This record gives sequence, C-alpha cells and structure tokens, in this order.
Amino acid sequence: MAFFKGNIGKFFAWIMVFIVIVSLAGFGIQDVILGTSGRNIATVGKEKVSIDEFLRSVENEVLRFSQENNVTLTVEEAKTYGLVNKALNDLIAKKIFDNLIKNEGISRKDKSVVEYLKTVETFKNINGNFDVNKYKRYVSTTGMTVKEFENTLKNDLVRELILSVFEAPKNIENTMLKKSLAHYFQSRKVSLVELNASTFRKVANNPTGAEISKYFDEKKDQFRSPNIKIVKIGSIDFKKLVKNQNIEKNLIQEYYDKNIVSFRTEEKRLIDKLSFSDDIAKNKKLIEDIKSKPELFDEEILSRGLNVDDITLGYVNKSKSVNDGNLLDLFNKKNDGIYGPYETDLGLALYRIRMIKAENQIPYATAENDIRNLLASEKAKNQTFKLLEDLNNEIAAGQTLEDLVSRYSLSIETIKIEDDQLPDRLKNDKSVKKLFDDASDQITEFILSADNSLITIQLDKEIKSRNLSLMEASKDIEEILRKDNTLIAAKSYFDKKLEQQNRSFIDLLFEINNDEEILVEIKNKKVFRFNVDDQLTKEIMDRLFFLKEKEFLYFY
Repeated sequence: MAFFKGNIGKFFAWIMVFIVIVSLAGFGIQDVILGTSGRNIATVGKEKVSIDEFLRSVENEVLRFSQENNVTLTVEEAKTYGLVNKALNDLIAKKIFDNLIKNEGISRKDKSVVEYLKTVETFKNINGNFDVNKYKRYVSTTGMTVKEFENTLKNDLVRELILSVFEAPKNIENTMLKKSLAHYFQSRKVSLVELNASTFRKVANNPTGAEISKYFDEKKDQFRSPNIKIVKIGSIDFKKLVKNQNIEKNLIQEYYDKNIVSFRTEEKRLIDKLSFSDDIAKNKKLIEDIKSKPELFDEEILSRGLNVDDITLGYVNKSKSVNDGNLLDLFNKKNDGIYGPYETDLGLALYRIRMIKAENQIPYATAENDIRNLLASEKAKNQTFKLLEDLNNEIAAGQTLEDLVSRYSLSIETIKIEDDQLPDRLKNDKSVKKLFDDASDQITEFILSADNSLITIQLDKEIKSRNLSLMEASKDIEEILRKDNTLIAAKSYFDKKLEQQNRSFIDLLFEINNDEEILVEIKNKKVFRFNVDDQLTKEIMDRLFFLKEKEFLYFY
C-alpha cells in the first residue's frame, strides 16, 4: 500500500508539472507578460494578474524582507534582490492553479470560508468569539472589498484541497494573510515628549542682521510677493430668483395629489444584532438569560469591549429586508424588544428592536413649502436660460457691467485674488475656474454656475508677482531663523543635561522636569499602526515604523 500510495503521489505530481509546462508554453512569454498596457500585467488561461494585485504582492515581499533583515528597501533595491520577480512568479503559480481549478469546476462552499475565518485569532474579541467589526477593519486595510477578500481566501482553501493530493502540509497557504496581519497590527512602545517652544525661545540667540542678509542671499528666489488680481464678478443669484417666483396654491395642491405616493414614509426599525459562537451549549443559557432580562443585552455588549454603535444595523427599511429572512421576520413583530436566536452565517444571533417608525403619510400642510420650492426652482431654471441668452446678446452688443445693472437684477462684487486662489464658494466650480482663467479687461460671456446662478468675470487690475527686497522679506526670515535657533538651544540644553549619563532617556527627562518643569506632557504607551488618530502623532508614527529610534522630541 505504501508503495502504491507513493507512486500515485508521484504520478499526480508529474501531472501538475506537465500542466505548468503546458500552460506557460501554450501561452508563450509574450502572453504571460503583457507589459504595462491595460490594468493587467500577466495572463494564464482565463486568469489575469492585475496591476493592483501585483503591487500588493511586491509590497508584501519587500515588507517581509525588510523585517527579517532589519533594513528598508527602495524599489530598485527590491529588484536587485529579486523580490519583484519572486512576487510575479508566485502570482503566476497561483493563477496556474486557479485556471486548473476553474476549468475542472473544483470549488469549496461558502461555509468553509466562514468556518476558517472563525479560527483566525486576530478576528476574535476578548471572549474568543468572532468579531465582525474587527474582521471588516482588517479587510479595509488590505485595499480589497469583503467580497474580494473572501474570494481570495476561498481560492486559497481550494488550493489546499488540491495540494492535499500530494501529501502537502494540511495548513492553508496563508503567507499573504500572515504578512498582512503582521503589518496591520504592528506596534511600538513609544515616548512622545511635548515641549512648549517658548521654554527655549527666550534663551535662543536672536538672529543678527548679517544672518538675515546671508539667508536672504542664499534663498532670495523663495521670497516673492503674491500675484494679485482685482476682478469684478457680476452675478444673478439663483436662490433669489427662486424666492421671487409666484407659485399659485392650486398648482401646489395639484402636484401633491398627483404625487401622493412620494409623500409617504416607509416603515423602518432601529435594530441591533448580537452574534454568538457556534458553541450552543456554552451560549444557550446566556441567550435565555438575555431574553428574560433585556438589560443583560447591554451588559453583554460592554463585556466584549464594544458599544451599541459596534453592533447596530441602524434604521432598516422594510423594503430592504425582503432578501433577509431574519429581518423580514422582525418586521412581523408588533413591539420592540429582543428576538431570536436566529441562525446566521456566523452562528446564532439575537436581534433587538429599539425603535419602530411606522409608515406615515406626510400631510399637505407639511409638504406645501417643499413643493412650492420645487415648483419655484423649475420655473426659475426656465427664467435663467432666458436671462442667459438675453445677457450674452447685450454683451455682444457692447454693453458693460454697469449698463446691465440698471436693466437686470444684477449684483457686482469686486474682490482681490492672490495666486489664483478663488474664494471657497467658487473654487470647486470648474466652469467658474475656467471663466476666471480666461478673464481679461473686457467683460466675458455669462455662464451657468454649478448652483444655477449666472456669473461673469472682468479683470480690473493685475499686480504681477515679483522678488521681494531684503527689507520686505526680513520679518519672515527673522521668524524662520528664530525657530531654527530655538531648536538649536533645545538640543544644546539636552546635550549638556544628558552628557555621559548611562541611564534611561525617559528617567532622565522626568528627573530634569522635576527640577525645571520644562516638559508639558509625556506619553509612554504602546501604539498600534491602525489606531493612531492624532494627525501629528500619525506622521511621527509613520516614520517610526521604518526607523530604529524609539524616542522623539517635538515642539508644538
């Protein structure tokens, strides 16, 4: 039997080698590597290696190599070490398997993916149960959707099934998953020391005239006056046109009667979902206790280190629950409360209906003002198109902005614009931006802006950017040098205090602070890559993950 089994294993192994050779030979080098055109860089049968997939694979290879060898590689260095080729070769090998798998119709059920996910420790909460939110947070960091991630995982599980024929290790090939998890949950124990700049500013040297002059001579091209344009903006505000429209009440009533269905709000319910593991014996009593004492529902949430926002489904509309048997059943319940347990893909679950908003018909009195605005907007749009044609005909006939003010409800505004930075209300409108770029001392044609207002722009005056003189730039340079001198003073202070001290850096800082109170705050904590919220700390941490230093000093 052992002899038979060994020969069968070799027989299948030779078949797989033959498949690899035929696959590559059949498609040819020119088909395996497509170059940079399109979104795919390689094909094996019907399987494609996308650019995004390739880049993720290269990034993982570089990260692994960097961590194992305590170095930080550039892309060029990664090529030298063969990591780019390795990433591509691994992907092509996977695609050969995937092509075979699909051609032969081999697959695994969705249930096998769910069962595997439940075994990943990273996705479990403190009670050892699968945590949907932790799982979704992880998937979001991979750059894939949940569906894409689970399809990739299913392919890995199918490969495991195929490899088991050759007595391969029973564990799933999860190198990518392990690398991603290691990267995502990377942490550092750091000490962030915050100092008030004024602490050392008073002992820092004041910049001399010679230093200011020298700095200016070295970087004079950096000191320029802004390019200034004084423009006149002529406009007819669409909102004012809407407000001035006369809409008769019988038209409002007629619209309401014809569109009565659109003024009906659908029933919706505020629903929470609390999932449990498949260990029925363990959770049966807990579920029964929660159903008999509803207050235990919130206690169970807190015991898992979560809050209600982590497990709520929010307001669910009745029409959107038709494809979910559990939710559909909940809409048959007359009162709020806790219901279940229900079977789900991730085990048993209790649902809590916190609030019921019944179907409601919006009365005419409530909808009247909204209908009036809607009809007024439609009427104003028609008026706007007529005004646009009339105004541009007037401009073509040689009329000025001032001439048009007396005949139309036109407002004129004069504004100063520096370095082509339009006001916030205008800068995101591409049509207005183009109008500004084309502005001259002659009035341009009116255009329709994004909010349906009519706008024209006339350049009144332009002051070109120029190099500043030493006198004009001196204040800015003095402030730059003051900051540099403050940092120098701080560095000199700590060099003297910490000189030849064979002790912990943090301990010394605490000791110094007890004597002179120069430290505003010290944070000594463990920081994970995924939970840094403060932007300044995030910038520091992004650098820290690629450096050896564990202590940072910064001013605020």
